[in-house]
Amino acid sequence: MGGSTRRLRFSYFNLKSCVALVESIVGKMLQIPFRLDEIPSLAPDHGAEVISQLFASKWPKPSENSMHPVLTTLFRCFWKDFVSTTFLAVIRLCFMYMGPVLLQQFVAFSSDKGMRGLAACVGF
Repeated sequence: MGGSTRRLRFSYFNLKSCVALVESIVGKMLQIPFRLDEIPSLAPDHGAEVISQLFASKWPKPSENSMHPVLTTLFRCFWKDFVSTTFLAVIRLCFMYMGPVLLQQFVAFSSDKGMRGLAACVGF
């Protein structure tokens, strides 16, 4: 029981020191105001006026009887961004799954366990 108490005290000390460090950093950041050159500007295509005009132009017509006009307008304005983000997320998911599988197959192949030849690389 002595070892677990020691680990608990050590964890508590680590937590307290991390909280103190973060509080000191945040406290210093709140005391120093930002200068205008430290704040990045938006791209011209992402300015409030341009996005507002785009949003107004894509708003559903009254004849369309949209149940969710804001959601419809957001999709109409940013469907290309939604599609590209979804495509990249699916590719990332494939790599996250395939990476460990290929690594496991390579380890099994190189240690002479299981399958041999091309079947080990393909995963059959």
